[in-house]
Amino acid sequence: MAKLKTLTPYYGGKFNKVGKFISQILPVHRHYVEPCGGMAGVMMQKDPSFCEVYNDIDDNLVTLFEVVRDPESVKELSRRLDLTPYSREEWKRCRQTFRTEEEKIERARQIYVVLSMGYLGSMGNKSFNYGGTKYESSVARTFFNGLESLPAIHRRIKNIIIENQDCMVVAKKWDSKDTCFYWDTPYLKDTRVNFNDYANEMTNEQHQEVLDFVTSCKGKVIMSGYFHPIYEEALEPNGFQRIDLETYSRGSRSNGKGYDSKRTECIWLNYKTKDFSNPLFACLQSQA
Repeated sequence: MAKLKTLTPYYGGKFNKVGKFISQILPVHRHYVEPCGGMAGVMMQKDPSFCEVYNDIDDNLVTLFEVVRDPESVKELSRRLDLTPYSREEWKRCRQTFRTEEEKIERARQIYVVLSMGYLGSMGNKSFNYGGTKYESSVARTFFNGLESLPAIHRRIKNIIIENQDCMVVAKKWDSKDTCFYWDTPYLKDTRVNFNDYANEMTNEQHQEVLDFVTSCKGKVIMSGYFHPIYEEALEPNGFQRIDLETYSRGSRSNGKGYDSKRTECIWLNYKTKDFSNPLFACLQSQA
């Protein structure tokens, strides 16, 4: 099956080569669950499983996924987006109204605009992504070209379960020896310089609750995030393997500037996978 890009850019989303890398080292499973789904960057790049669960606590993201999943709604959404100008004023209007818009397809259109035209793919960031001379292509052209993927994304998510619950509620319901969990929790606050980019933050205590679950659950677990002692101390003594991938990120604390920072994304696994010391797999890490 062809690998897909995500619906829109999304802050912290794994629509890049990190997501591709993760999709290639998933264990054998029957049930696949993303408790902190975001834009489902890994799900879009993996082959469908027997049962797949997308969950996010943010009802805006869930609304967008529900509209794209519906065969008639996604056609109307695509038509409206095609008529939408790539405009700072349109982006501003959508930012002001998407949370209170009652008509579902129009709300989905506004959410799509906010994420696609905003800097970093964030609902909270107050900067319009105008592109500029540093971009190799037009941001407007990228926006409209992305609409061509809507039918394929609709087909990909047609058979998934869509939830809008606390991540722990969903994880506990689906825990089994045949389940693979991919956890893409919000980056811990002290690993980044931007603090308004997630619609729903997680406290250190909530991160710890997730860590307590993954170190005792029945299922296979893969987690990603920037290095932090909370994760190192909880996971590695409990047998989790860590793979470090060099990547680039905006909004991080690695250079203090918040843009194009070289970062190390950590991948933690509670199962045995390929030996990445083998030169055969070096290309995967270099591409991440």
